[in-house]
Amino acid sequence: MNDNKYNKIFSVFVVSILTIVGILIFVLPNEEISAIENRKLSMVASLGKKSYIEGEFQSQLENVLSDQFLGRYNFVKMKKKLDYEFLNLAYFNSDLDLVLRPLGESGVSQIGNSKYMMDNLLIYDDISNQRIIDKANQINRFQKRNSNVEVYVYLPVNLHETGLFDEANGIDSAGKYYTKTLEDFIEVPYKNLVVQSENDIYEYFQSSDHHLNNKGLDKMYHDIMELIGEEAKEPISEDCHVGMNFYGTYSSRTGYILEPDQFCKYSYDIEPYSVIYNNEIISKSGKNDFEKFNVNDIKEEYPYFYNYAYDSYEPLAMYDFNQENKKNVLLVGDSLSRGFIETFASSFNKTFRLVPYDYTMQNNEYFDYDKFVEENDIDIVIFCYGLVNYYYQDEWGDRWLQTTIEESPIK
Repeated sequence: MNDNKYNKIFSVFVVSILTIVGILIFVLPNEEISAIENRKLSMVASLGKKSYIEGEFQSQLENVLSDQFLGRYNFVKMKKKLDYEFLNLAYFNSDLDLVLRPLGESGVSQIGNSKYMMDNLLIYDDISNQRIIDKANQINRFQKRNSNVEVYVYLPVNLHETGLFDEANGIDSAGKYYTKTLEDFIEVPYKNLVVQSENDIYEYFQSSDHHLNNKGLDKMYHDIMELIGEEAKEPISEDCHVGMNFYGTYSSRTGYILEPDQFCKYSYDIEPYSVIYNNEIISKSGKNDFEKFNVNDIKEEYPYFYNYAYDSYEPLAMYDFNQENKKNVLLVGDSLSRGFIETFASSFNKTFRLVPYDYTMQNNEYFDYDKFVEENDIDIVIFCYGLVNYYYQDEWGDRWLQTTIEESPIK
């Protein structure tokens, strides 16, 4: 009798809790994005667009109830941490060195038992390799059409493109072959970032992000200046005041299961200059504004400091140091070049930074390199983007076409 009474009370309690939770989903503001899962969440507002008769409403309601229940964020965060700790416990008691282990379905691997992460290794295919050959030939033809211009290629190399992990994992990854293909077929002066040891990983790369750290960016900058025969500036100070708070792109893709990274930025001796962007003149002091950056002013739980440390003027901006006795440069890059463009441009008169895939998507046409070089009296052109831009194609766009170098019609 007593057991039956307690069962009824417990049942009423559970039903009441579920009812309250269900009501709160419709009363409280919904979360639009789950940063820890790197996806958009189903919201109550979406229910009005669904058909009840066809069953869409019921299905979407289930998604909303699953995505918006009270305390869901902490539940998901705890579950991800527990899954990681228990399923990979054996790895922490062994010396893995360069052995990789995929972190769920994120497309990211962890390097040994360190907190360093990287994209999963590339698989070779003939189509991608041929695209790299074709892109190299586009650059070669561009140089021949513009014989009065100095043309260079610098290749930043990501960890999953090095072949550094092949022996330890018993595989033969494609990145090293793609890099060698580009080197073999390019006819203009060429150089790439050299990553040949485990020490290079920890020196040049962020542990949780695909961008290089300040030492890696400085290495890349020095490489490029050596390639084109110019003297590089040396850092005058290093600012690491943000501390161990940087969760990068890899970290977000895995649900922030590893410890955060340290974010540092170098300062260089740079004179004041102007950035011309969208027909607007932006005056810059040349000082490191990031030194004054107050992390407490950020309301984000997982701030992305690369965006705070390095200005983004994309897809095309001009850095004007007003040194008419020096050369004009077109640097064709990706997000990596944001980390050193200011220092690089300080050695020249006018430096244009182009992000070709952004330009193509925003303007619905391919960039006309020949016309731009002639109209802006360009002396040096540097192609300085990652290997992916030579061949890649996904749902976000076709980098192979977006980085077209020869004159092309509107898409």
